[in-house]
Amino acid sequence: MHYCMIKGKGKVIMKLTDIKVLIQDKAKLIFVIGLLGALMGAGFKFLFTPYESVLGDYIYTRVLRVENVEALNSKDELNYGRLMMTQSGLLKFIEHTDRKIFDFSKINSSWERMSQQDKINWIRKRFAIHDFRDNVFEVVFLISSSNNSNPLYLNNNAEALVDRFIDSGSELIREVKPHAVVKTMNSSVIMPDVIKNDKKKIAINNAIYGFVAGVFLSIAVLIGRQLFTTAIKE
Repeated sequence: MHYCMIKGKGKVIMKLTDIKVLIQDKAKLIFVIGLLGALMGAGFKFLFTPYESVLGDYIYTRVLRVENVEALNSKDELNYGRLMMTQSGLLKFIEHTDRKIFDFSKINSSWERMSQQDKINWIRKRFAIHDFRDNVFEVVFLISSSNNSNPLYLNNNAEALVDRFIDSGSELIREVKPHAVVKTMNSSVIMPDVIKNDKKKIAINNAIYGFVAGVFLSIAVLIGRQLFTTAIKE
């Protein structure tokens, strides 16, 4: 004879046959709890699974050169890259770009609640400028997939955002050097893969997991309750 659990010195609390009887008596309740687990598992997964998954990062690169006729016969020591990242320059870039050329709230759900300084800091974290000297520098826009809530929007509009950033910086450069001309020497784009999720299939799989978890949990609770009741009676 097989026993499920033993208490004390060989004293049987519950036989395997008792567990079978308990499961048979509570079969409807176990099934209902399993069904609830399936509905909850499927529902939550369906609601909180995005329609697309993004694998990789967005990296847009522009290599720029500033040609300044004023500095042909003298050394041009102005750091154009740092000039483009100044506080006033970034503030002007945001004012002339947001909701006109690019809607930042599409990729950052907290954008509208951010202060002006927080927005400037956010831009500084996504744009980087590498100075190669001799008026040559590289502008890099990088945003990870985990920081992007709308991959399709970014796919379609990120290049316009980068172009606007460069145009804004060029305008700032010309305010300091009126005869300067900013030219793009090279550009590259690395875009992540956007994979559409089969939400129905994912929900069905989680419904199965939820049903199995609900059944096992309900059986465990019923057995625990039976053991507790038996222990009190004794």
